Amino acid sequence: MRELSAEDSDSYSNFVRKDPQHFQMLLARRESYIAKQTTNMCECISPSERLAVTLRFLAAGDSYQSLVFLYCLGKSTIGEIIPDTCRAITVALKDQYLKVPNTTQEWEAIARAFEEKWNFPHCIGVKDGKNIAMKAPLKSGSMYFNYKDFHSVVLLAVVDAFYRFIWYDVGENGRNNGAGIFACTTLSKAVESKTLQVPAPRELAHSHVKMPFVLVGDEAFPLKEHLMKPYPRGLGDHDNIFNYRLNRVRRVSENAFGILVNRFRLLLNTLNLSPDVVACVT
Repeated sequence: MRELSAEDSDSYSNFVRKDPQHFQMLLARRESYIAKQTTNMCECISPSERLAVTLRFLAAGDSYQSLVFLYCLGKSTIGEIIPDTCRAITVALKDQYLKVPNTTQEWEAIARAFEEKWNFPHCIGVKDGKNIAMKAPLKSGSMYFNYKDFHSVVLLAVVDAFYRFIWYDVGENGRNNGAGIFACTTLSKAVESKTLQVPAPRELAHSHVKMPFVLVGDEAFPLKEHLMKPYPRGLGDHDNIFNYRLNRVRRVSENAFGILVNRFRLLLNTLNLSPDVVACVT
């Protein structure tokens, strides 16, 4: 990695999905969380090497065994480094990069962006889910077996107009559907109880009809005051036009998940990890 940093920054960025400057910035933000102490028995693995192993694992989806040969570390050591470092990254960066808006002005800014970029008014986020594939846990039966016929944990997320994730929930077993999982989340309860400072209903442009600000989802989610979904199929032209507009804005979440799994290709694989570690690395 020192050679790549000095001679080929593009290959360095491809190797760990970070250029050298961003790697050092990320290391500085979370070094205190993962630094270990050298003892008389052994020398500790440096924070930079711990971060490099973890980012390579996330970027390429390499197995623990391939990382053994790449970094000359023990398999059990790598099995401890990766979850610990992922937890440290979450603690260090979550509040800055995955902050749920909590003021009326922040929600209005998201809604304006959706109207300007995607021609859908009063939208404060698009939510969707993804099944993170994994090997069946021991003695789990069908608990993690989903409707797509593989074992998984569920990732739910809300995305803004610029493909940025503003909220997520991960770890529920794949047998549950996204609507049922979302109904039990803190975000759903906060929206229902109106404690998130979502703007009050107001008139649409060129209309006297007051409409609420809404999250947009697919057919799997229930229709509610703050949750918009498509009409059932086989209706009239006006309904089909509305569905076209709504599905157009829903592409934001599809695109965001596509960008996510192509940058961190770990999520394209079937993970041979326990459900807790799958949720942690996701």
